[in-house]
Amino acid sequence: MTAGHGPDPASLREETWQLIHLLGALGDLAAALAPQVGHYPERYRLHADDDVDPAEHVARTCRELAALRHALGEAEGAAREAYTAVSHLHAVPEDTTGTASRTDHP
Repeated sequence: MTAGHGPDPASLREETWQLIHLLGALGDLAAALAPQVGHYPERYRLHADDDVDPAEHVARTCRELAALRHALGEAEGAAREAYTAVSHLHAVPEDTTGTASRTDHP
């Protein structure tokens, strides 16, 4: 990465690939947590520190984890689209005049 200029296309491609994997792993984690939380009432004697039934907190937690998994899936899809787009970009070396070199194709 050049100071003040951000990553070049190849670096951005690699960072986007890493982002895809991170989002996928986070989505997997959210998906794995929801069923475990759903079994809390069977495993634990629960008490809430407010006047709400603990079962409502369990249900809300499961709903929010499902929403999180969905949002992470959408984010992973967007990251894949960005990866696909940036994969078509390649930095062209600059010539000695400071302008990008061009190769004319018929």
